[in-house]
Amino acid sequence: FPQPPSRVIEAFKRLRVLGSGDLGAVVGLEKEPGHVPRPWDPATCDDELRLDVWTWCDEVASWINREFAWRGFTGIPPCWPRHPYLAHELPLLACMRHVAGEAKEPRLLEEWMRLILPAFMERTAARTGEGCHNEHTEWPGAAAFHRFVDKDVVAAREGLFGVDAK
Repeated sequence: FPQPPSRVIEAFKRLRVLGSGDLGAVVGLEKEPGHVPRPWDPATCDDELRLDVWTWCDEVASWINREFAWRGFTGIPPCWPRHPYLAHELPLLACMRHVAGEAKEPRLLEEWMRLILPAFMERTAARTGEGCHNEHTEWPGAAAFHRFVDKDVVAAREGLFGVDAK
């Protein structure tokens, strides 16, 4: 399993300190301890850390495809950063695997192997199918989404909210 970059490891260390409940250790850790970056949620990371997370996730995706995707279309497609659901889930999957690998007992790693990874792989296969393993396929749900956010449709929904809220 690919090791996280040093900045990602540092973020994990800070989160462990914050979670320890040791107020002495927390003091001076951050000006605002509640704003420590969480690598499983890249939006909480600064640009440098986010780039490290994405690079690490790409290594993890390659590792998963090599170790667990026996049938080509069951793995993570090469265009995974263009798929928001994968870009949201892959950092979480990578972080959970790292934490499981660092655990002092095997239960977390067994759960990752038996439950977390297979569920991720099933969701990925169901969402992408065979569509993106040779070249990227544009989002098939785009037209439905654009209808959903159409200003007239939004206004109609908001009108219903107003009727209910009276």
